[in-house]
This record gives sequence, structure tokens and C-alpha cells, in this order.
Amino acid sequence: LRPSLGADAIIRTSHPATIGPLEQFSLDMDASTSVYDYIRHAENPGWAMDLGMELKPFRNLSLSVSLQNLGYIDWSEGVENYVVTGSGLFEGIDIQAFYEGNRQGLFEEFVRKIAGAYELTGQSESYRTYLNPRLYSGLGLGLGPRHQLGLLSRLVYRNADLYHALTFSYNIKPSPAIGLSLSYTVSDHSYAQAGAGIHLNAGPLQFYLASDNVLGAFVPLHAQVANIYFGLNWVFGYRPQSDKPLFNWCSKELLYGYTVFGRTPPSWSGR
Repeated sequence: LRPSLGADAIIRTSHPATIGPLEQFSLDMDASTSVYDYIRHAENPGWAMDLGMELKPFRNLSLSVSLQNLGYIDWSEGVENYVVTGSGLFEGIDIQAFYEGNRQGLFEEFVRKIAGAYELTGQSESYRTYLNPRLYSGLGLGLGPRHQLGLLSRLVYRNADLYHALTFSYNIKPSPAIGLSLSYTVSDHSYAQAGAGIHLNAGPLQFYLASDNVLGAFVPLHAQVANIYFGLNWVFGYRPQSDKPLFNWCSKELLYGYTVFGRTPPSWSGR
């Protein structure tokens, strides 16, 4: 069986190494610009903006909505674009030679065959890529000072298509410095997505790490969708309250322990 491979595509790239014509490609090519200089000079500018708001009509009910990833990137530094057209037969790779260590030679031979079967045109024109906007809307129902049920809707616009996901979560705060979450997500006809998350508070800084499909790490061949989120939040206008403890084991009172823009969030009492 020798499948025929057809191509009619444009490949846009921006990188510190100069690849040049495909028939001259080699794994030993040197970078024309160091990765450090490529990142530091920031000659591929872009911008992004997120908008969001949260409402609390009742003490134990919160509503939120956010619009993220509004922006684009202009690529002008280290640009190499390739227009590929044509068709050819894939004759396979000698597995024995591959495992005997002649991998570079086999790969370069494969590239030369591709270069002979396809017409490749190089370009250096700058281009623009848009981010994938995301619309989140959520609902949180407090079950007490430490427990909360959550419902989150995620709508992503990508490649002129819309992708929707719905997440149910159970959230717990063992202390004001730690938050844990367990979730179940339905998305893209996938119904076996169990997730988990954690966030750590250190004064005005908050670190978070979460995934909507932890099982995908153990059975990747059966996972259709998996997302990992991590980041760092910095609260401006942070002022610690020295007169109130972050956690009082006797009264079981949870206090956030900070004041933002002159307003102190109400404490959650478990008495």
C-alpha cells in the first residue's frame, strides 16, 4: 500500500533559524539569531485584552461573565512562508535502518523526495494571526463558608467555528491560602472529562493550576479534548489586615484578609 499525498497549502513561520529552500534543509542548520535576541527585541508586536465582571445578587450566589483573547500578533521578524502544491507517493521508511541509528540520513532522504514531488515557493511577507476569543459565563452557589458548587459555560471561536463546553465543579477552601476544585466537563461530544484544580494565595499574589481532563494524562489515546490552565494573578491595592487573622480555628471564621481599593470583602462565618 503506497498512499498518494496531495498538498495545496501555505505554511507561515517565524523563528530565529533560517531554513531556506527545502531541498537544502539539514538538521545541522545554525540559527541566524539567538532565541534570546529573538524574544528580547520583540519585533513581532501584538496586543490582547480581556474583559470581565462579577455580580453577587445574594450572599451565597455569584454570577460572572468574561470575554478573553481579544487581539492579534503581527509577525515581521524571522518570517519564512512556504506555498506547497503537488502530489506524490509515500513509499515508507526503512524501520531497520531507522533503529540502527541512520535517522538523520533517512530523514534528509525523505525531505529530498518530498522536494522532488512537490512545488515549493518561498516568501518572506509579514502576516497577522488573530487570537481565539473565548466567552465565559459562570454561576456559583455557596453551600457554606468553605464549599461552593459551580457551573461554567465556555464558548471558543477558532478557525471560523464555535466550540462549546459546559463544566460542573465542586470547590472547597481548606484555608484562605488554598483552594481545591473537582470538575466534570462535557464538550465536543466528549463525556468522560474529569478535572481538578488548585490555587494558592500569598498576599496579593495568587497562583492557579487546573485541567478539565486529568484522565487524559493516563489514557491519552482515548482523550478527545484536554486543556491545562495555569497562571499568576496580582491584586493591585492590596493592604493586609493585621488586626484580623486569616483563619481562626476556634470560630471557624474564614476571612480573605485583604482590602481592595478601600473596600473590605465581607467575612464568611461558619459559626
